[in-house]
Amino acid sequence: MLLSISDIYKKYTIPPDLQLHMLRTAAIAQTISESFSGVYAHHIVSAMLLHDMGNIIKFDLTKLPELLEPEGVNYWRGVQESFIDRYGTNEHRATEAIALEIGVQKEVYELIEGWSGFPNLKEITHSPHVALWICAYSDLRVAPYGIVSLEARLAEGRARYATHPKAFSLEQWDFLAREAYALEEKLFKGITLRPEDISEEALTEKIKALFDFQIEVQ
Repeated sequence: MLLSISDIYKKYTIPPDLQLHMLRTAAIAQTISESFSGVYAHHIVSAMLLHDMGNIIKFDLTKLPELLEPEGVNYWRGVQESFIDRYGTNEHRATEAIALEIGVQKEVYELIEGWSGFPNLKEITHSPHVALWICAYSDLRVAPYGIVSLEARLAEGRARYATHPKAFSLEQWDFLAREAYALEEKLFKGITLRPEDISEEALTEKIKALFDFQIEVQ
């Protein structure tokens, strides 16, 4: 059975900016996957189209309110509360629960489970799993307003989360930055695609096309 990602986003009331984040990440993952033999791009793209489904749980809705229009902050606060009531306060566990509800293939679920953000970046960078490298790196190239360089994304993340209650220390950020650059070096070694080939402009059409992507479900 196939489900379109647009129908899934509609069913789960995913905010447009979060939809776009996942579409951008999936477009990067699709582009990188095309340079590798032995990886199944459909699984990787499916995982990236779903990897942040529960992220509204952690949103600070007072920041970047322009991304919540036209419905507005109060509407999305209601959606956020309904997610928390249903899935709890851990956005990663919520995303995994949604993936199980949808009935994604085992390989897709394992990629979603395997990439759950910065804290496990070292483990992924030093693993042999190219599909996980692609997932992690693709997510690291997307900022709130579009696809950016790894350097720009790390700087944006450090600034955006500086006042977060669970903010990383400067030492932790420096460590994560080293791991991120190590991942980039490993991923692009031996392929013709370069990091600078990945940009918002270059991937615009892929991002649009992925809105009709069909996910295999059980």
